[in-house]
Order: sequence, then structure tokens, then C-alpha cells
Amino acid sequence: MVDTGQNKTFGRILWLAALSALAMTAWDVVMDPIMASSGHWTWEVEGAFFGIPLHNYAGWLATTFSVYLIYRILERRYAPQPWGESPLFFRSLPLLIYAITWLGNVAVALQTGMAGPALAGFFAMGSFALLGSTNTPPVAILCTSTKNFSVAAKLTYK
Repeated sequence: MVDTGQNKTFGRILWLAALSALAMTAWDVVMDPIMASSGHWTWEVEGAFFGIPLHNYAGWLATTFSVYLIYRILERRYAPQPWGESPLFFRSLPLLIYAITWLGNVAVALQTGMAGPALAGFFAMGSFALLGSTNTPPVAILCTSTKNFSVAAKLTYK
């Protein structure tokens, strides 16, 4: 979901900030019920979504939207400083980390008997993981990373 083009309209900036905020809030859909049920945080009122108040999600949307909006506006003002061509594995790390977080949180929710949050998180986060992988299939990422590691190992252990 990274776009380094300089000629962005403000509408596109708003769209990217909103999409990014939704992706981050999707993470909260599965994580908050787990954390609340294990006593890591509490709310003064019982919420509508597995005990979580809906204003929590509105707050996450507003906060992450604001952060990403500021980032996108600042990004537009400064020219990118590329290091050169990055390997596919390096460019794919954000997607891989998001996918690992997604599957890990869903697994923990299932392990703790929270099928509802697991299902909601599977589709909420999974849709963004799928969206992110449309430009780079996960198999290509893993094959490239394996190839890079084996080449690095051969060079290192000659």
C-alpha cells in the first residue's frame, strides 16, 4: 500500500489515509477482545462488540487516519530518496509482517475460545492482507527470500 508518486491529488491522499486507517483498525477487531478477555485492559462500559465499545474503534480510525494523513501530506512535499532497486523480499516485509500478525492473532483468538473475534479478524485483516498481496503473490516473496538467503549463505560460508 506504499505509493511514492509525487503527483497525488488530495482526494488520493485522503483515500490512502482512509485505507491505511481501516487496515490498522482491522487489526484491533481481533486484538482488543483477546486483550480485554485476558485482563490487559478494561472499559468503563460493556461494549457491543465482544465487550469492546464501538467508540474504541472510532477512536482508532480517527487516530490512525490523522497519522496517515499527516504522513501522506508530508510525503508529497519531499522528493523520495531511493536507495536503488530493493529486493522483492525487502519490499514485501510490511505485507509479510501484517500477514503474520493477522494469522497469529486469529490463532490466539481460536486457542482462547473466542471464535467470534477470530472470524471477524480473519475477514477484517485478511481482506487487507489479500489486497496487499495482489501486486506481489506471497509465494513469489517466499521463493525470492529463500533464493536470496541461500545465495547469501553460499557467499558467507565459502
